[in-house]
Amino acid sequence: MLRRPRLARALCAAAARPAVHAVPLRLATPEALAPYGTVFTDWDAERCRLQRWPARGWRPVAAGDEAGCTSGSFTLAWSHGAHAASNSAVAHGDYVFAWSTRDAALAAAASPAPPSPPSNGSSPSPPSPSSPASADASGRGEHAYLWSEINYHACGSQLFFTPDAAVLLLLALPPPHRAPDDVRPDDFRAFYCPAGLGVNVDAFVWHSPPIATTDGQVAMRTRQARVHSKIYYDPLQEHGVLLQVPLREPSG
Repeated sequence: MLRRPRLARALCAAAARPAVHAVPLRLATPEALAPYGTVFTDWDAERCRLQRWPARGWRPVAAGDEAGCTSGSFTLAWSHGAHAASNSAVAHGDYVFAWSTRDAALAAAASPAPPSPPSNGSSPSPPSPSSPASADASGRGEHAYLWSEINYHACGSQLFFTPDAAVLLLLALPPPHRAPDDVRPDDFRAFYCPAGLGVNVDAFVWHSPPIATTDGQVAMRTRQARVHSKIYYDPLQEHGVLLQVPLREPSG
C-alpha cells in the first residue's frame, strides 16, 4: 500500500464535508469494456500484455519488456465495514481500500496511519472494530466508498478472474484530449463481472482492486507485469470527492 501524508485529507474533511460521486454501474461485456481492455473465460490461455520501457531520448529501447509476468491469488473480503484485498503475486500486495459508509471512509482518510492488513496469503480481515448499523453482518452495505489504491500500471496489463463469484471492477480512462494522469471522478465506471468472466485491464487504465459483492471470502486469480509500476490517484485529496460504487448487479 502506498504510504502518504494524511494531513491534507484531514484538513479537507474538517473544513467541508466532501462530495460523493456516484459511479455509473454497467454490466461487463466485451463491448462495454473495449476501451479499458478485454474479457476472457479461459484463464490458462490469457496473457499479460507487457509494455516496453519508454525511451527518454531519440535512441530506441532495444528490449525493456523482458521482466515477464507474475501470477498469484487475489483474495477479497468485507469485514466490519471495510474491504480488504491480498495480492500474492506482488510484494506489499495487502490493501484496505473501500468502506461501506462515507463516514468510515473519511475516518480512514484522517487516520495518522493506514490500516494494516494481514500478510500475503492470509484471509483479509480489516482491523476496524465498528460495523455500521445499515450494513449486514459482514459490514458490507449497499455501496462501497473509495479514495485509496486507485492506480494504473505503465508496465503492462493486469488480469482478474474467478469462476466462483461476481465482483466489481472500478475503471477509468480519460478522453483522448487529456493525458492519462489527468483523471477526474466522472471518468470512472463500475463494471459488474459475473462469475467466470475474466477481465484483462490494459496498461494506463485506472483501476482499484476488485470489490466483492457478497459476504465471505472471494478467491480470484491475477496476472500482471513483474515490474509492477504503479501511478496513484486520490480523488479525496485532489478533487475533494469520494467515489461511491453500488454493490449490486445492474438492472435492465
